[in-house]
Amino acid sequence: MTGTTYQWTGSQNSIVSEMVSAFNSGIAAKAAGIGCCLIDDTAFNTPTNDALSKGIPVIAYNADVSEKSDNNRMAYIGQNNLTAGAAVGQAILNAGVKKGDLVAGIIATPGTGNIQPRIDGAKPVLKDAGVKFEEVGTSATEGAPEYNKIAAWYAGNKDVRWMMAVDSGDSNAVAQFIQKEGLQGKVGASVWDVGLPVVQAINNGYVTATIDQQAYLQGFQTIMQLFLWNVSGGLMSPTNTDTGLGIVTKDNVTPYLTKNRFQGTSSAAQLLTRPTSIAT
Repeated sequence: MTGTTYQWTGSQNSIVSEMVSAFNSGIAAKAAGIGCCLIDDTAFNTPTNDALSKGIPVIAYNADVSEKSDNNRMAYIGQNNLTAGAAVGQAILNAGVKKGDLVAGIIATPGTGNIQPRIDGAKPVLKDAGVKFEEVGTSATEGAPEYNKIAAWYAGNKDVRWMMAVDSGDSNAVAQFIQKEGLQGKVGASVWDVGLPVVQAINNGYVTATIDQQAYLQGFQTIMQLFLWNVSGGLMSPTNTDTGLGIVTKDNVTPYLTKNRFQGTSSAAQLLTRPTSIAT
């Protein structure tokens, strides 16, 4: 759409040093703009300042530094993860979890800026209601390691009432675990993102709800804002954009079951329904 080239890089396993290295490589290559998931409050500060000093705009997307950070990124595009976590905590209470029940907060990489705030947002909501909350760290690697760690934790905590996963890998693993172990109706689950395994699990009743953070919009808006900054000579300054909070349940999951690029389940560039006219 913009006629530009791009490089998709970083770290496969949320390793901050690898992400910083990729950031610095973008600066050295004289990129016209850099978008980065700022999952650490300090590690990206120097590269961000280096980029800005060379006239390269920097936008945080999907994960942002906390208010105490000195990072000078120009804008954040993504979901408010603390607010989203709090909303999930309230939804868990609304689903019938009560005082004394055990909830597992399942997270791949504790402490990282894109997923830890989701736990941190839910925790006080649940604890204020007297719910027992335990954070369960699994792994940054999707697949068997996450599933196996969930299974090992469950073996010692079979009284768990709810599993709350805050990243896509753990979300898939929780859905698979509940199905395989026959825990439907015994252990509730709320997860994150709208990958096909998750929405299919919701449709089949293994998972109660998931969060749609509109990840497509996070990427799209980042590129468009970097593009506009460049073509306007810096007049179109990047602006903070909240991509919203959507809770997907069995009542509204149907549109997500069709493979499409807007939810990451297809790379095809088709529109599901092409508008014939748009009023402005």
